[in-house]
Amino acid sequence: MSARGGLRIILEELMLELMYGLPSEAGVKECVINEDVVLKGIQPLTVYEKAV
Repeated sequence: MSARGGLRIILEELMLELMYGLPSEAGVKECVINEDVVLKGIQPLTVYEKAV
């Protein structure tokens, strides 16, 4: 397996739940995946659009 293939598998596992959940949430502007999300398994930061 190449390094790219390994990285892809890791990212897909990290983002699987997000890929299915975020599109159905209203007002999501951004989802931040940082080092703590990857290494510590914490939830990513989800940024929402400002309500008017």
